[in-house]
Amino acid sequence: MTFLKSSVGLFWLTTLFVSNLAYANGDHNALICVGDVASQGKSHRTPPAKFYAELATTPDQQRQGLMFRQSMADDQAMLFIYPEPHQVGFWMRNTLIPLDMLFFDDRGELREIKQNIPPCKTQNCPIYVAKSSNIKYVLEINAGQSQLWDIQVGDQLYGCGK
Repeated sequence: MTFLKSSVGLFWLTTLFVSNLAYANGDHNALICVGDVASQGKSHRTPPAKFYAELATTPDQQRQGLMFRQSMADDQAMLFIYPEPHQVGFWMRNTLIPLDMLFFDDRGELREIKQNIPPCKTQNCPIYVAKSSNIKYVLEINAGQSQLWDIQVGDQLYGCGK
């Protein structure tokens, strides 16, 4: 049963990230959007928030995250993709840039936003835990970008095309 659930999740993930996302630099980067797609892809933003996301799909990539990065362009992001939805927590040790964290459920719906998470260069860094136990995707973007783009809970994560 776990294999079947993983296969269905992998199929959805493959459909979303292969069919709908334009890969920028090989298979570890994708062009993604965050917006209100309730009306057949029409966003309440003109245009929707668009990011070139580095994909963190393996445990090693997820542990590393954005640690030790000195900077990140405003249109760049890191998208954490988990095999199964669960309650996620992020320890920001050695993260040198302030971030906004967007937590999406298994349908790609934005459930929670944590804004302006400060860098942490010490051993005693806080852990940022999502309230929901159904998180499958986490998008890390530069601090302030979620407010700049008017990203709201309920928005959808989707592929932008080219």
